[in-house]
Amino acid sequence: MRIKKLFYIPVICIGILSSCLDDENLDLKNFPINQPEILVQGSNDDKNVVATYLSDGTLKLDAPLTRTYVFRFKASPEDMTVNFEPICSNIPAEKVVLSTSEVLLTAGETDAVVTVSLKDDDFNFAASTLEKEIYILGVKANAKGFNMGEESAESKITIEKEAYCVAVSLHGENQNSVSFDRTFVDGSIEEQEPIVYNFKVMLDKPANKDIAIQILTEGIAEKYLGNVTVTPNKIVIPAGQTSSEEVTWTITNDFLLEDAMPATFLINLKLGIETEDTTVKKEGENSISITVMKKMLNMGAVDVLPQEWNMINKKDCSAIELSKFSGDGSILFDSLTGGNASLYCSSWNLPASFVVDMKNLHILKGIKIDYNSYSSTPAGPKNIRVCTSKDKIQWVEQADLKELPNRNENLLEFYTGVETRYVKLEFFALHSYSINVAEVSLYE
Repeated sequence: MRIKKLFYIPVICIGILSSCLDDENLDLKNFPINQPEILVQGSNDDKNVVATYLSDGTLKLDAPLTRTYVFRFKASPEDMTVNFEPICSNIPAEKVVLSTSEVLLTAGETDAVVTVSLKDDDFNFAASTLEKEIYILGVKANAKGFNMGEESAESKITIEKEAYCVAVSLHGENQNSVSFDRTFVDGSIEEQEPIVYNFKVMLDKPANKDIAIQILTEGIAEKYLGNVTVTPNKIVIPAGQTSSEEVTWTITNDFLLEDAMPATFLINLKLGIETEDTTVKKEGENSISITVMKKMLNMGAVDVLPQEWNMINKKDCSAIELSKFSGDGSILFDSLTGGNASLYCSSWNLPASFVVDMKNLHILKGIKIDYNSYSSTPAGPKNIRVCTSKDKIQWVEQADLKELPNRNENLLEFYTGVETRYVKLEFFALHSYSINVAEVSLYE
């Protein structure tokens, strides 16, 4: 047994000696040029950053500027020294901070790490440059050691700052859109109060000089622009502020009295901008839309048939285009009431309507409608709409009569005579569960 132990010991020693000799005879002639790979820690390595202005005039970046760069070299048999220098274009050098200016890598170490940032992480020094500008921020690495490349290694990001530009806009209720209803009754507007709308003029960011604002009104005839009042009459947004005081725009109802016809007026309020500040856009970003619906109330209920009215020959009249009514339309002109013959419609089938064709044009002064009731209680309508047309294509609403008294007869008078051939009667609400229209008489 002792002989075997002595035999194996020399063999093991020979193996150890051979391994040491291999290490001592390294082949360094073919060692490659040591140019580093550059990595960015904790980043997708996006090299483009955009800087935009906020409403207070400061800058917002869409990505952080602080970057930690890893310059990864190949493992070297000798120590190496890596020196770092900032790269900055349009950025003052004193604002750039490097976490270190030099890293010593001992033989076998590979990573030289440096963090590049701005002092206090603040890019707002660039906010005062109003024009569009490009900024460069990064780091350059110069390494000294075995078989190092002659060229510096560098990594950088580009910061694109937008130009400072001030947009002016109108800010009113309901997203700058409003509607007004006005009713034309016998030559005047029923709603006596003027049309009023309140709003403010806003800047998306402060201007460097005062801005004078004018409110321009479009959509009504020029002769009625004198009825427009803007308060205050001088609107100024001082430098450094972003809002005017509340503005009140007012117009009287005079423009609605041009004629006795229903109409829709689309009024636009736009901005006129005056300033010496070149960063302010000369045109407003938006407008205010004011819709004025002029409706007709050219009819009303009367109790007594005026003597000067003349009935239009019923032989020339017919009922057409019955909707939701059942029955024969000719019974409306047979001069019979109180019988069983009528046009019938239940309340749950409303709205219901029919059109009267007079065959020729007439200047109507009034309409009389008779209803049948099969109980001691009248069975008239609550709500009737009356429209007229000369050609059955273009219709004019003459009245939307609501809360009519419950009667078996409606006597309706036109405040202003209407030239028409067709009369459309629409029924929207009843006093009972059904309506029976027995007779229609038209007067001129």
